[in-house]
Amino acid sequence: MSDSHPRSRESRRPRASHSVFLGIAVLVLALVLVAGRQQESHAAGGKVDIVYISVVDEGPTARAWYDGAPSPGVPVQDALNKFAKEGYKVAEITLEVRREAAESSGFVILLQRVGGG
Repeated sequence: MSDSHPRSRESRRPRASHSVFLGIAVLVLALVLVAGRQQESHAAGGKVDIVYISVVDEGPTARAWYDGAPSPGVPVQDALNKFAKEGYKVAEITLEVRREAAESSGFVILLQRVGGG
């Protein structure tokens, strides 16, 4: 009889440890789901739109080209004003690049808008 009694205790212990393990697993799963939802909300609110403006020449003769610009380009200030009204801000300006064939200088302005506004 004494042999059956320790076995019944041993059979209860694994059940308790299984319950603890199951509780921890559920807690970890809940934390993973909450973290995933937070990342989704940050990603949705942090959409970034980028505009690439190519500028050629200097001073009053400088022209800007971007997707949708007319073929002769537009004055640089007009391009900057257009995108500023849409909520874009300057993210980066490249170094000046001297074009050998055209014998003119040029650079790129990258604009960005966060949030898709």
